[in-house]
Amino acid sequence: MRWRVRDILEPIAEQWRGTGLDLSCPAGRKEAIKAYNRINECLMNHKDWPGTEATVSFAVNDGCITLPERFGAITGILVDGFPRPINSMGWEFVDGGEWESGLGSPDGALQHLGSYFPTVRELCGEMPVGAVSDREEDPAARFVVTGIDSQNRQVRYSLPIKHAGMNDQREVNAPWITDGAMKSIEAISKPVTRGYVQVFGYTPEGGMHWLSRMGPGEQSPALTRYRLAGVGGKGAPVCIRARVSLRFTMLFDEEDISLIQHREAYRLMAQSLSYFDDGEVGNGSAYQNRALKMLSDATGKQGRGQRFAMNVHPRSGFGRKNYTARHG
Repeated sequence: MRWRVRDILEPIAEQWRGTGLDLSCPAGRKEAIKAYNRINECLMNHKDWPGTEATVSFAVNDGCITLPERFGAITGILVDGFPRPINSMGWEFVDGGEWESGLGSPDGALQHLGSYFPTVRELCGEMPVGAVSDREEDPAARFVVTGIDSQNRQVRYSLPIKHAGMNDQREVNAPWITDGAMKSIEAISKPVTRGYVQVFGYTPEGGMHWLSRMGPGEQSPALTRYRLAGVGGKGAPVCIRARVSLRFTMLFDEEDISLIQHREAYRLMAQSLSYFDDGEVGNGSAYQNRALKMLSDATGKQGRGQRFAMNVHPRSGFGRKNYTARHG
């Protein structure tokens, strides 16, 4: 059984602040979800737990891979079925690390470019920018974009978020599109919205040029990007699969799958944060350590099961007298 957020709220509510929370009223559920998100942030700052990693496939845009907001880092990658190295942000400045040539940059290697990019794709030239949602949004909801205009000046626009599809053709002077062209984007932001918001550049000739997508809970994205060596000018590799570490993001929908599938760990962390909030650091640390130990034990148990299944003596078989299956 996979626990959803609503399943985790009960053990949190029982222990929160010593007196508990009433989940039958909206205020109590809202407070429990805030506590749930605080606990997730604390646990994910310690290490990657089962449920906070994923294996996904990526598209390559202009020789780069940009991770969605919920992914923090790539921890392993296969390019056309072969593992490739991952280099740090400073790799291009070390001896032999020049990116496009030399022994330091084999085709398929990744270089981390940073975790501050506001959009998945860059603007392809100077153009106005806008955003549309797949649902009707609050009239007060504003999409704010900051960037550089054609005169190299920093500009900022605050726009309404229109309910429209990406294929809709709009006039360049529409109120949900900037009235001036931008050549680069430094930051984008929006409030929590009802729907998914698509960010785009616009030209009357080419229509909407897709830049990024923001989920309902995403407010000011800072996306992680990697450069993939040997791709520029050659087209994307046939298949790129990566193991990624999830970044902490706020969850608001009770039907979402809980990131960490361990109700008792959430119960202990609720007690821990309640003690920390009351200034009882000793008790807070004790309950936090118990929660971390419980999660580590669960992770180790899962790992032992994997090793037991995989580590079979190569010279033995199920039908042989000397067959053994070892834990390693």
